Amino acid sequence: MPSKLKSAPATGDLLHLPDAASQLGISVPTVKQWIYKEKIRSVQTPGGHHRIPQGEVDRLLFKARAKTAPQREREQHASVAAINWSDELYPCASAA
Repeated sequence: MPSKLKSAPATGDLLHLPDAASQLGISVPTVKQWIYKEKIRSVQTPGGHHRIPQGEVDRLLFKARAKTAPQREREQHASVAAINWSDELYPCASAA
């Protein structure tokens, strides 16, 4: 069941579902499913509507952008492989 906070954060900290969906790059129905599956925390208004704390959106965005150790290693190896070899491929004409 979605969590109900006893003291709701300031109104500016709570997002309507379309706003949260837009920031996350997903659809509103997906946000609703995530609420029901408790993948994202929501605050329920007295009228039964859900609001998403900005901190929850930030948490999911950070989690999506965070990289695993193997990903970091692959990036590190790729940067080593990107060495500029142009001097060997195109020797100076004056050296001849």
